Amino acid sequence: MQKLFGCFLMVCVIVGGSCKKSVDQLSNNHDTTLSSDSTSLHLSNTVGAKDSFTVTTNVQFVITNSAGSDTWFTTNIASGQGTTKIKVTTAASNPFDTMRRATITIRAVTPDSSHVIIITVIQNPQTQVNRSIYSYAYGGSKGDFLYGFVKTTDGSFVAVGTSLSNDGDATGNHGGRDLWLLKVDSSGKKVWQHQYGGSADDYGLAITSTPEGGFLSVGVTQSNDMDVTTALGGYDAWIIKTDANGNKIWAKSYGTNRNDTVWSVVNTPDGGYVVVGSSIPAVNNPSYQTDIWIFKIDNNGNVVWDKKYGGSSWDGANWIAQASDGGYLVTGYSLSTDGDVGLNKGGDDTWLGKIDENGNLMWHQVFGGSGADFPYCINKTFDGGYLITGTTSSSDGDFTVNHGRTDFFAIKTDISGNKAWQKTYGGSSADQGLWGQTTSDGGYILAGISGSSDGDLTLNRGGDDGWLVKTDASGNIVWQQTFGGGGEDVIWSAVEIGSGSFEIVGSSASPDGDLVGLHGGTDGWIIKIQHN
Repeated sequence: MQKLFGCFLMVCVIVGGSCKKSVDQLSNNHDTTLSSDSTSLHLSNTVGAKDSFTVTTNVQFVITNSAGSDTWFTTNIASGQGTTKIKVTTAASNPFDTMRRATITIRAVTPDSSHVIIITVIQNPQTQVNRSIYSYAYGGSKGDFLYGFVKTTDGSFVAVGTSLSNDGDATGNHGGRDLWLLKVDSSGKKVWQHQYGGSADDYGLAITSTPEGGFLSVGVTQSNDMDVTTALGGYDAWIIKTDANGNKIWAKSYGTNRNDTVWSVVNTPDGGYVVVGSSIPAVNNPSYQTDIWIFKIDNNGNVVWDKKYGGSSWDGANWIAQASDGGYLVTGYSLSTDGDVGLNKGGDDTWLGKIDENGNLMWHQVFGGSGADFPYCINKTFDGGYLITGTTSSSDGDFTVNHGRTDFFAIKTDISGNKAWQKTYGGSSADQGLWGQTTSDGGYILAGISGSSDGDLTLNRGGDDGWLVKTDASGNIVWQQTFGGGGEDVIWSAVEIGSGSFEIVGSSASPDGDLVGLHGGTDGWIIKIQHN
């Protein structure tokens, strides 16, 4: 099975307010200026509620609202001159089950009428499951992706991903794809960003906080210059430590002269880190099969121990979590029927292993059916057990129900890795599970991708959507919601930051739907929602 190394100027979908950003639109005629402090408004469903934006110009201007929009919002003026605050009032709530949008066009009164600002107006459905606090895209004119994030002590968030851009929100590109660090505040506004890498491709895939208040990012590199001082051969595992402002402290490569990848990292009690991924053994391996790779580094990036587990076929690790009783839980995939992984049930199986603090394998379990069963994430549960989430195409073995093509799966285990229950979620198209974590009510929040509009889903917004599922403690769906537009959208992780409030990280290629102001290609995407 192929393993992918990587599968957003600020987005202007704002919930409950406007995107406050200077948008100067000037022509070659420097005598005329026209600017606005907002590029979008997100209107309330409360009739009479008001929002506003300010236009600054040195000439007269006229306002035109898009056809049909007068049925659900009004502006207080139709023209003006100089710095003017324009008020927008909700005239009707949104009775439909999808977001609606319109535009307000501000045009300077000049001979050529070339000075124009367009404000996007958005109104969510009145009866939506969750209320968006904000939904921002980050990036530049090329492909930009966000995969994971951590919350900081000041209430902000630092996300890690990959960027091809050298403009917009993603500057300082070294060549090819760079590891990308982005900090946003509690309102979703960009605080800082950094790109790290060399002239080839470099990926940031996971992040954790450091004891000093900085960040440790793990990923993959193919470079041998600039921020990458050592190349071991093929793709190397790459780890970079930064301070609280994202400035590099050190960066190191790990692996062999073949392809080595790392996908997840966890802090250790002594201030170090354990990292997991896959590595290709160099001995007696003509087909380049991979092993499960687990290694520990200290706070300076020095290797403390290094372990590999697997059999004679393809095996790899995707996620690591601290164990409830000490040590660590690792989940990954396995095609082997021998070695450290045991019985294969068909195709890629989900492998669960417990290691002690020195990386020694204590026990393992295999879950699956006759199809491909691929895990992405594992996290502890309140009762000391674990929740594994991933994607399955099986309809037998440990997965008795398949809704069509691939499904999102969740497996709940006890502290010893024994299966307590399993659930599959999805519709008749392809659905994938990428994340799962406990919530304060004892249930779980699950995240991933869906191409379906039936089964467990009620709406597809076009292409693949980001999909969020809230369950009870037994894995039964409490509510679910898709996010995105007509392009390809994905949610990689979602964390509860307050009762019923969630911070969501992903990527989007949609120029419509829940996204406004896509910068180009694919953008990083951060959403904050509150359950109604």
